Amino acid sequence: MALLEDRNQPVIARATAIEELDLKLNPRFLTGLVDALHDDNPMLRSAGLTALGQLPPAQRWLLASERLQDPVRSVRVLAAAMLAEVSSDEMSPSEQVSFHEAGEEYLRSLRFNADDPAAQVSLGDFNTARGKYAEAGQAYREALFLDKNWVPAYVNYADLLRQTNRDEEGETLLREGLVHRPEAGALQHGLGLLLVRKKDLSRALVFLKRAVELEPNIIRYSYIYAVALHSAGQSDLAQAIISSALSKAPNDLSLKALKTHLTGK
Repeated sequence: MALLEDRNQPVIARATAIEELDLKLNPRFLTGLVDALHDDNPMLRSAGLTALGQLPPAQRWLLASERLQDPVRSVRVLAAAMLAEVSSDEMSPSEQVSFHEAGEEYLRSLRFNADDPAAQVSLGDFNTARGKYAEAGQAYREALFLDKNWVPAYVNYADLLRQTNRDEEGETLLREGLVHRPEAGALQHGLGLLLVRKKDLSRALVFLKRAVELEPNIIRYSYIYAVALHSAGQSDLAQAIISSALSKAPNDLSLKALKTHLTGK
């Protein structure tokens, strides 16, 4: 918090600190986020919007809807992206207009960069959030047409397929991704989760373990792997995985809670 509040620090340093705020670790950080959203510097307002991704859509809307009318275009379009999951039913008529206008600006910027797989994935994410699943799928497929190695396209498209009850297609997609990028922890983790949903726990553990091996600093992977191990009756190994993760993130509340659940202390 001290870095955020120190106006003598470079703006980019303060913005980075805002983006890295962990609201689960300390809910008081929310004050710093709100201050950033109203700062005179657009870089800090953008950083505040990025940090909002940790919060539920309704709370994001309460904190940041006015940024849809921000005087800086880059802030407006980022606000549209971060608020895309909010239902139009929760907006007043005037708010719907503001969201629509900022959303159109955002979509134009993505279409301008249509030959960039990252832009296509962002287009897919925005349409997914708005419930436009056919358009989202088209964007993800275009991203993969542009770059077969683009991991976010595989991961986010597979998640769209999950949402639309098409996990069989999602499994094929993730396995295709692993042919191109076997070292991608996100693909290993995604396939492991899909196999958990299919109740194929023994195979799921193989991919969940590989994800942790590839990217041990992504704490979520360790958490999910430990839960799966516990479900498979391998509680001792689950505890070892949690202990290892806690050595990297000793203040993570979800890890602490899981450790208490597994050990009773």
